[in-house]
Amino acid sequence: MYQIRAPKIGESVILGLAYKLLFMISVAILMRKITGYNNTPDTLPSGLDKAV
Repeated sequence: MYQIRAPKIGESVILGLAYKLLFMISVAILMRKITGYNNTPDTLPSGLDKAV
């Protein structure tokens, strides 16, 4: 039982990390678009550009 469950747990952890990365990237892009629409690019914080 343990030998069968171990790979599934590992895969779920990897999938979870991948989904977190995709979520963070999509949120960063959304925030960049929202701030881009509302403000001029000069008012964007430099941290956003480095993060994306």
